[in-house]
Amino acid sequence: GAGAAKAYSPEVFFEVPLDGGAAVALDWDLLSERLAVAITGGTGFGDKITFVPVTGDDLPPEDVVLPAGAGVTDVSVSCREEDDVVFAAAACTDGALRLIDASPGAPPSIVRTAYSHGVAATAVRLSPDGRVVASGSASGHVVVQPTSGSPGAS
Repeated sequence: GAGAAKAYSPEVFFEVPLDGGAAVALDWDLLSERLAVAITGGTGFGDKITFVPVTGDDLPPEDVVLPAGAGVTDVSVSCREEDDVVFAAAACTDGALRLIDASPGAPPSIVRTAYSHGVAATAVRLSPDGRVVASGSASGHVVVQPTSGSPGAS
């Protein structure tokens, strides 16, 4: 016969308080050993991307606060080990894709904003080398564009 289901408790390495916000997307920064967390609706801020160290070294998280009304929906991280470069891309309901330089040695910051959809950007993925970004939108379209050069339609 079937036995009773066993309750298992997975080991929790650590928890990160989100200041009242909700995590809407996650991706790994394998180069800097961080977790990129897209957070919406926190106390005292709008939306942000937080880079949380996962090495256990008690390093503080690093935040990139997005402009008021951005409405983050997704995040994607790309790491290039050969030149120590980390980029993250955030899709936002204000229609923007925000490219963040999260490379080691400096605080992460927004380096490019592209309004390529004209409506809410709902999904984003960087190519493994960080040179191309693909994004989906509420209009039912996917846009593929380079991460450098002209920032697309405004």
